[in-house]
Amino acid sequence: MLSKKTITLLLKIGFFVFAIFLLYQQITNQTVAYQFDFSYLVTQVKDHWALIFFVLLMMFINWTLEAMKWSLLINKIEKVSLRFSLKAIFTGITLSAFTPNKIGEYGGRVLYLKKGNKIQGVLITFIGSMAQLLTTILFGSIAIIGLLYIFPSVSQSIEFIEFPYYVYLLIIILVNSLLLFLFLNTDIFTKMASRISFLDRYKKFTVIFSLYKKQELIKVLLFGFARYIVFSVQFFILLKVLGVDIASLYAILLIPIMFLVTSILPVWTPITDVSFKLLVSMYLFGLFSANYIGVSCATFSIWIINFILPALIGLVFLFNTKIYRT
Repeated sequence: MLSKKTITLLLKIGFFVFAIFLLYQQITNQTVAYQFDFSYLVTQVKDHWALIFFVLLMMFINWTLEAMKWSLLINKIEKVSLRFSLKAIFTGITLSAFTPNKIGEYGGRVLYLKKGNKIQGVLITFIGSMAQLLTTILFGSIAIIGLLYIFPSVSQSIEFIEFPYYVYLLIIILVNSLLLFLFLNTDIFTKMASRISFLDRYKKFTVIFSLYKKQELIKVLLFGFARYIVFSVQFFILLKVLGVDIASLYAILLIPIMFLVTSILPVWTPITDVSFKLLVSMYLFGLFSANYIGVSCATFSIWIINFILPALIGLVFLFNTKIYRT
């Protein structure tokens, strides 16, 4: 009869092997589907190895900022260290790789919290995710307005644009103002929930939205802004390294638009996620550059660096850590 410890070890090994296989499948599926020129990619990386190393370093900066943001939020219910937060973040990335719409990220992050804090932890993680989404919407909206103002001819290439410029400007200002107001006043959701009778039994969960002051939520947003700048710079560097012949101003405007489009539309699996990112990036940057190989390689590389590598790190944490806490 196998002991509980042995069974747990075997399950972990099985999951580890299965996860490695799925990650490998995700990578090979994309390389085949989009016919990556690996010789071109390798040549560019060799010629710019210092910049590639810097982009890799920025991956750790990116996720460290996210860990700082998450710990700032989660400390309301459970005091955690930065190391603990990093472990939770990387584990969340790992589990998101095998779940629809990356919902496993929530479960992965709260996996190490005390048993009584897990549901609250999911709601708190949701607040952090909304901060990052709001950041993406703000920067993306500014980029859209900037692109249409500086390069009005671009509107002719996008069939759905039919309204005058000032109409889009007004809509974007109103939408962003509303979203910013709602985020900085999350206690509104607690008050709304308190007026719905069947939600009374869940008061200990809905009260989470009233725990944060505006100053704290502004700090959370600032962490989101910092992360956004980091991974935007990463992608900008990769475009240049991979020889995408596009003016810097165009790239600065198109990168936030790409992030906006790929963030607000739901994707069901990591494979469709990166496929969608590839299609969007090639369409947008294809308006200004004919180097589709460079664009696709840059998009694929940022996915490997910011998603696959962290997922592998999280897999190690998941394998070596006792999950449950009392």
